[in-house]
Amino acid sequence: MPVDGWISDTGWGCMIRVAQMMLCNTLIRHIGQQISFNCQKKYQLTSGELMKTVLPLFLDDYKKQEAPFSIHNIIEIGKKLTQKGAGEWYGAHSISQVIREVNETYNCQYYKSFKILTFNEGVVYKDEINTLFVDKDKSTGVLVLLPVRLGLKKIDHAYFPQIKQALMNRLSVGILGGKNIYALY
Repeated sequence: MPVDGWISDTGWGCMIRVAQMMLCNTLIRHIGQQISFNCQKKYQLTSGELMKTVLPLFLDDYKKQEAPFSIHNIIEIGKKLTQKGAGEWYGAHSISQVIREVNETYNCQYYKSFKILTFNEGVVYKDEINTLFVDKDKSTGVLVLLPVRLGLKKIDHAYFPQIKQALMNRLSVGILGGKNIYALY
């Protein structure tokens, strides 16, 4: 299904796609933990069943509400927030803002207990995270995004120890990065 006349996302959609990968991985972890918590280990989804639950949320040929994280919804919200449409590069900062807003706009009917917070200055404010847990609902999941630049043309070696430490944290879902026509998760 075309996006604003584009029939392919080659050359411009890679950061959107890696953001979708990160979200998919995060939702798989969140939903799996939520089911385990609510069912007290009586019912476990197999990885295949979990994928069948999560993957449709990202399909490109579904309606807005059926696939909240489709590239169509991301582009629609991206136009409103960043004035970037299909065919334009999304960097770490812009995609972080957009996926947070896509989750707020479309995902509320599916997983109300899943929230995304973005801290643009690289500083995490614990109070903002704590406000999401006011009702002490243990099934609430939060994806915290920190869009920061770690170098101009490549990652500065000075950041390697911090990156390694962050990736070793059991709560980490990984790192997004890239440049025009090239992105990694």
